[in-house]
Amino acid sequence: MSSTAIMRLLGDMTTQMNRYAPLPMLLLGLIGNTLNVYVFTRKALRKNPCVILFLCSTIANFFALFVGLLARVTLGFGSDPTVYNQAICKLKFFVLQSSQFMSIWLITLATVDRYLSSSRNAKVRQYSNQKGAYRAIMVLVVTTCIIHGRVFYCSTADVRQVPPCTDHTDACKTNAVIYLILGQCLTPVA
Repeated sequence: MSSTAIMRLLGDMTTQMNRYAPLPMLLLGLIGNTLNVYVFTRKALRKNPCVILFLCSTIANFFALFVGLLARVTLGFGSDPTVYNQAICKLKFFVLQSSQFMSIWLITLATVDRYLSSSRNAKVRQYSNQKGAYRAIMVLVVTTCIIHGRVFYCSTADVRQVPPCTDHTDACKTNAVIYLILGQCLTPVA
């Protein structure tokens, strides 16, 4: 088998994987996240600050799941709009990276809330409340928008690149790696 035939075979296998492998993950993720929403919105749990944080994490996971996996499927079928449209390319990167970042940090905040609520010190236990959870969520949303706002400058859609929607300069690529390490890899739950 010639190297050209091997390359063509590998390209076809990649296309097939991009088309069909994400579908079971999408289905299972949809089922899991839907069950999470069902459990976390029960009346008995709604006032628990930890549950509020887990519910927000589940919502962020919905965005990460759909944006990430649907982009992979559309790429497999050759109809990925992020290849040709700058706005969709930038929006996809922003939503995907922001939702993944927020999901990880919301779970971390829920862990901190569990620590606060189980403390022997009554003053420390008082910090575990709904108001604090909502404040933490707002701070996280603002911080995430600031951190991942760089995507609107750095990401470009270019058919000649592989992948076609990516950071366009070495400085942006380095910046993305630094944000990945600091924002997602150094969290206590990662």
